[in-house]
This record gives sequence, C-alpha cells and structure tokens, in this order.
Amino acid sequence: MALIKCPECGTEVSDKAIKCPRCAYPHPGQTSSISSKLNITEQEAVIEKEKYEESISMPLHSIIPKEKAGLYVLLIILFTMIFAYFLTTNKRQDSNTNETINREKCDNESSARSTMNSFLYDRGYNRIAGEYEAEIIEMRKVSDCSFICTVQIKSYQDAMGYNPVNRSFKVEWSENENKFIVTSSY
Repeated sequence: MALIKCPECGTEVSDKAIKCPRCAYPHPGQTSSISSKLNITEQEAVIEKEKYEESISMPLHSIIPKEKAGLYVLLIILFTMIFAYFLTTNKRQDSNTNETINREKCDNESSARSTMNSFLYDRGYNRIAGEYEAEIIEMRKVSDCSFICTVQIKSYQDAMGYNPVNRSFKVEWSENENKFIVTSSY
C-alpha cells in the first residue's frame, strides 16, 4: 500500500482510498472494488455513495414539514381513539345482545310450559297407554327466569272416575344448559 498526495489539499492518502479523508476529493482513475464491479468510474461511485449516505441520514423534519407534523400526530391519535371506541362498543353491544336474548328466553312462559309438558310426558303422563293424565292448570312467575307450575293429575285407576291431585313444580332457567329445567316439586 503506497501513499500518494491528494491533488486538492496535498494530504498523503493511501492509493487504495476512494477519496481524500480530509477534503473528500475523489481520486480520478482509481477504482474501488465496488466501482469495478459496477463498471462505473471512481467519481460516480463516490457521488452515489454520498447520495446514499444523505438519504439514510435524512432528518425527519425534511421528510415531514414541521407545520404538518403536529397535524399528523393529531390524526394518528384521533384514529387510534376512534378504533378503540368502536372496539369496546362492539364488545358491549355483543354482551348486551346476548343478555337480551337470554332474558327473552328465560322470561318466556311458553318455553317454561313446553319444558313442563316434556317433563310430564317423560314420566308417563298423557301417553296413549298411560294410566294418568296431567294438565297444567297454572303457570305463575315467581322471579326472573323462574316459574311455579301447578299441575292437576288425574288417575284412570279409580273405578269411580277421576281422582284429581294437584302438585306444584318449580321450573327455572339454567344458564349452563341454556334452557328451562324442572328443579323441584312440592
């Protein structure tokens, strides 16, 4: 590695250097490994390198003017807040909708009546060959999602005719099963 004088400032520079470290004067006729691979002159390589270094070290204010930077920040904050609002609102609406649907289901007397009829049928009442007949004579709402059902049961075994007996059952909404169930009898 030999030292040569820079024609611009007279500083001793390596013959392998692309430009003078003091004045940045490109050495004409010299080629670096990069410039030789790209088939460009040393001066063109230096210019391209300087352009690249300027572009990567460009300050933010040269990309976004100072007058508009505040506006951009405000817009980003505004869009973030709008997105967060809609995200939380949709979750609240979904939970309110589910609550409303469940409330409508559990306040529905006809669903509770249907559950009671199924309960009686499963125990042998009102079947074609059954010995008993059961009739719901009253459905009374006790609390939210809870009914007391009074059933009149008639026996066909009595030779004198019907011998009716009244029994009460509690029908409640089950959140786990998402339907009415018969919980107790009185």
